[in-house]
Amino acid sequence: MEKEKRLTFTIPEELHTKFKIFAAQEKATMKDLIIGFIKEAVKEESNKK
Repeated sequence: MEKEKRLTFTIPEELHTKFKIFAAQEKATMKDLIIGFIKEAVKEESNKK
């Protein structure tokens, strides 16, 4: 099992609500979507080098 780290950050309430609805529509957890976004960002960044 891969080690995990916790990220804690604050976002505007309206953005949180919209993201929560988006996640439900995608039948995904907010956590899984955020991990996917981060993986994509890291992949794109490494492709620039």
